[in-house]
Amino acid sequence: MMKSKHNILIEGKNYEVEILDESTLTVNGNVFKYSNADISKKLSTLHLNGKPFESIIRNTDENNYNVLINNKNISVEVVDELSELVNSFQKQDGDRKIFEVKAPMPGLVSRIHIAVGDSISKGMKLLVLEAMKMENDIKSVSEGKVKKVLVSEKLTVEKGQPLVIIAQS
Repeated sequence: MMKSKHNILIEGKNYEVEILDESTLTVNGNVFKYSNADISKKLSTLHLNGKPFESIIRNTDENNYNVLINNKNISVEVVDELSELVNSFQKQDGDRKIFEVKAPMPGLVSRIHIAVGDSISKGMKLLVLEAMKMENDIKSVSEGKVKKVLVSEKLTVEKGQPLVIIAQS
């Protein structure tokens, strides 16, 4: 298992979770031992520092989950490092609700999935940026309408370069 870092938003509160190996993770710097046993396709038991928690996890969309744990329903949003980096390059321009999507890294635009005038939803794939032989999906952090596509396929871009302009709905 590969180390991974995630920001997890649970009911509006942010937690930084780092999975260190198959049995160890940190939450906001605190170390926990964990294991997970699937009881059925929908029900599992999570053991955290030896204490069992029965949970039902339902994926509502790509990064959002409804989790029923010990009879309490919790909304969870998981943001991985790449998504967080991409989100940091999408900023709102004042009160005009115009978003500029910028390249989170240097790379080659290999595919564009949108065109000017397209209506887009949050999490929708806008384009694919190839960097270090890996394809990285650049997704929208807001719904809206594509106002400008500032790049073309096979164009090399630099980190921070504007790619797409979105007007929020």
